[in-house]
Amino acid sequence: MNGLLQIRKPTSDLSPKEILRLGWPTVVTFTALSLRSVVDVYLAGRLGTAELAALAPAQLILLLLLSFGFGSLFIVNAFVSNIVGAGRHSEAGQFAWQGIWYSMVFGISAIALYWPAPHIFALFGHEQDVYRAEVSYFRSACFSILPQMTSFACANFFFGVGKPRAPMILSIAALLLHGIIGYELVLGIPTIKEEGIALVGWTMTFSSLANALGSVFILIFLPSLSTYSTRNWLPSLTRLRALWKEGIPIGFRDLLDNFIWSVVIIWLFGKLGSTPLAAASGILACIDALILPCDGLGSAMVTLMSRYLGEGNTMMAERCRVIGSRMVTFYALIVGTLLFVFRNTIFNTLISEPEVASLCIESAGFVPPLLLLYACYGVYDYALCSTGDNLIPTLLNLFFSFLLLGGGGWLFLTKFPHTGSFGVWSLMLINLSVIVSAFSLRWRSGSWRRQAIN
Repeated sequence: MNGLLQIRKPTSDLSPKEILRLGWPTVVTFTALSLRSVVDVYLAGRLGTAELAALAPAQLILLLLLSFGFGSLFIVNAFVSNIVGAGRHSEAGQFAWQGIWYSMVFGISAIALYWPAPHIFALFGHEQDVYRAEVSYFRSACFSILPQMTSFACANFFFGVGKPRAPMILSIAALLLHGIIGYELVLGIPTIKEEGIALVGWTMTFSSLANALGSVFILIFLPSLSTYSTRNWLPSLTRLRALWKEGIPIGFRDLLDNFIWSVVIIWLFGKLGSTPLAAASGILACIDALILPCDGLGSAMVTLMSRYLGEGNTMMAERCRVIGSRMVTFYALIVGTLLFVFRNTIFNTLISEPEVASLCIESAGFVPPLLLLYACYGVYDYALCSTGDNLIPTLLNLFFSFLLLGGGGWLFLTKFPHTGSFGVWSLMLINLSVIVSAFSLRWRSGSWRRQAIN
């Protein structure tokens, strides 16, 4: 996602180094921001089992909102890359600002959920102490949506103009600030637990705000960006409509995908009690942090594939997918194995409650195959998106998620509740395996070649 103009090598010289060159700053950016959730797990784990159990539902509701927002803003990179590629540099900054304006509208609207939050989390039916902690965390963290989207809009602009190191540096700074503020607020000051989990949410808001302010400052004042007219901050209805037209469908797709996945999983773990839900929070946070590098490589893969498809070179696009697939598979196998080998040290350090840490360690065997399937899913998802083949894969994803997670979850609760967390993790593996198979068949059918050419 570093901008099409940065691709200098001839198409016959595609190698893993090319994808890494394009993707590593994005990998670092996404990973650093995702690690803030791991810090939250550490902080919440020091407060108690209920607080740790509350983290997964609260963060996943935030994820639903951000998935729509981030999905909509993903198109900023495409617009900026195309404009720069066409030589119309002075128009690029306008799309960064339209993304910021959109982020402000969406972020302010999301803050309105502060008031109905108790009714939203009551739908999960969790225990009262977990329920209260969910509401407390969400109410403080919902203020982070506006700055998170603002920094994401700026990051997509920086990727588009070939300056990915700016968001990378800012994301690392945000992670460090998150850890310092969180430690001082949550663990350094004696508080009651309900206040403590709210402070964990405020930590996310403060670090996100710092990242957003830094992004906007660089956008306005970095001298090398002046050629892109980055001080042209006025709203443009024409460009806003273009952003909405192309971006909102992507946002809806990401929202629907995450809704089925997150709500059903949290519903199932919540039915098992606070300890399994707390353990799920720890494991899911680790999976989220470890899978982000695959998303960074996937973004670089999309940039390369889009270029080759624009040239009509479908053979090189397929080669790019193959190389990307091998790289993320190798990565997923390595990090998944390392987490499993060092599972005792990792979860005993991350989680202070012995019963929760023990359940995490028992369930850690599911992490390597889940990471591998996530990586494979991401490769086909990014590849199909780069060709414009979005509708059928989205419908397949929704169908199998409803069938396997919804129907399978109901069967699990009525017939096999004694399998506990093992049963839920097994459902996740089955669901991902089927979806990856469906996406693979869709890609191998060759329909993407016709869509890309047309």
